[in-house]
Amino acid sequence: MGVLQMGTIRMLKPKNRAGRFNITFATTLFLIATILCLLCVLSAANQPPVADFTYQPQNPTTADTVYFNSTAYDPDGEITNYTWEFGDGSIAYGENVVHRYTEPGEYLVNLTVKDNNDAINTTLKIINVSSHHDVYIKKDYTGSYNTGIRIDNETTQGIPPDKNLTIGEVYIIKYKVVNNGTNGREKTNITVTVSNHTGWSKEIANYTKNINKYHLGAVSWNTTDLSPGRYNITINASIPNDVHPWDNERTREVSIIAGEAPHNLPPVANFTYEPLQPTTQQTIYFNSTSYDPDGYITNYTWSFGDGEMEYSRNVTHQYMDNGFYTVNLTVKDNKNVTGFIEKTVTVANQPPNAEFIYEPENPTTGDTVYFNSTSTDLDGRIVNWTWDMGDGTILYGEKVTHQYMDDGVYTVSLTVRDDDNATTTATKNLLIKNQPPNANFTYEPAFPSTYTMIYFNSTSYDKDGNIVNYTWSFGDGDTAYGENVTHLYTDDGAYNVNLTVTDDDGAYSSIEKTVFVSNQLPVANFIFEPNAPVANNTIYFNSTSVDIDGRIVNWT
Repeated sequence: MGVLQMGTIRMLKPKNRAGRFNITFATTLFLIATILCLLCVLSAANQPPVADFTYQPQNPTTADTVYFNSTAYDPDGEITNYTWEFGDGSIAYGENVVHRYTEPGEYLVNLTVKDNNDAINTTLKIINVSSHHDVYIKKDYTGSYNTGIRIDNETTQGIPPDKNLTIGEVYIIKYKVVNNGTNGREKTNITVTVSNHTGWSKEIANYTKNINKYHLGAVSWNTTDLSPGRYNITINASIPNDVHPWDNERTREVSIIAGEAPHNLPPVANFTYEPLQPTTQQTIYFNSTSYDPDGYITNYTWSFGDGEMEYSRNVTHQYMDNGFYTVNLTVKDNKNVTGFIEKTVTVANQPPNAEFIYEPENPTTGDTVYFNSTSTDLDGRIVNWTWDMGDGTILYGEKVTHQYMDDGVYTVSLTVRDDDNATTTATKNLLIKNQPPNANFTYEPAFPSTYTMIYFNSTSYDKDGNIVNYTWSFGDGDTAYGENVTHLYTDDGAYNVNLTVTDDDGAYSSIEKTVFVSNQLPVANFIFEPNAPVANNTIYFNSTSVDIDGRIVNWT
């Protein structure tokens, strides 16, 4: 690995390792550090970001994709730029990036981050990349027509392809000797060779097996110099003719297992579903398109990823919550061999259903109107209710109240939001009716008599507007207009006085009161003559009495 110090360069090279090394002069690092310190002094209010990163795998080969993940942060802001230099001339940008090295060696990876105040910071790490070596199993055989070798669940072929393996992983290779013919005994020769791409190879097994039409049971391997079972195969990691090849040896575990299955092709599992973009509580139709190439399917097992199971060829299912679900279909054929397939079903959130009621049903101006949400969310819960009352007022809550000060039609909207942040709006037109005016009046004197001036005063009012007309009917055929009026009656009796008031919206109301007008007593008077009568003179008496609201009917 390369070690950098101020003013000097020192590089350590591992034994027998080929590769390319990236070396950076310490003076460059010193210059970067000096610039960063100067920026800190000039901008004391800003703290520079802290640069750091991780990568996987820790010991990559030339066949690996290396995942670089920034763990940088800015203590007083945010990071706006990530610049990666991989030491092989490649550059990438972004918080998380990937890179693949084509040559083994030690590489100096540089991550530079910049914050929202243009302050920068850099971190360096050395990554050791080793060579990649392929190991493959090569199969060769002789035998009758239609005889073949199968690896895992691959299709039986006359000359099967090579099976490639990667160092660092363990594979279990199943060899099944299969006879697809119709006649008796046949002989199959199998040779298994382990080698790498440099040409070095080792034959680990050579086996001849007599088989019948229906071959059953396990097959053991007779190797030239190994016992049957699990082997640690030593592979030269660089050049086969190296002077000291043991300096960079790698070990590899390969398991060779004879197949135990009878002559049977496994079923092929597959299915379709619709709708392709389902929502919660929507019925999804799952249809198996599985088949068995040499028999028939006897069992279907569905696992929907939410704990539910079904056991028919075609099934339906509903998901109660949105999310990603892994649906597994496992099928079993008439020889008890299984096959399976998995697909991811994305279930979208179903938005809430917005609805509300209000009372009274026919409100008027000034009334308190009660609004109640009856909204529902089938796959979660509602977390917010926003009311637009149509007059500029915004209210929040499941239940609200409101008063309208003027009549008219108001568009009331309720928007609800569920716990998955989906929203729905319900709208209703609300008719607020005008309140008619309240009619009333007083009069004085309270006990009038004929020809007495009576003062009528309106005490009417309109809660949501103004009274624009006052019409008085006095019960004797006379009418008057105005808020306050006067009237006198020429005859006694009971009079029904009516006041009708009309507001600025054309609504009206009336009130009627009975006014009792009393009779005025006649004024008694008389004259006589002669003015100075003497005894035995005839004196003439004449009544001068008057009744202003009637007539005198008796004189005594």
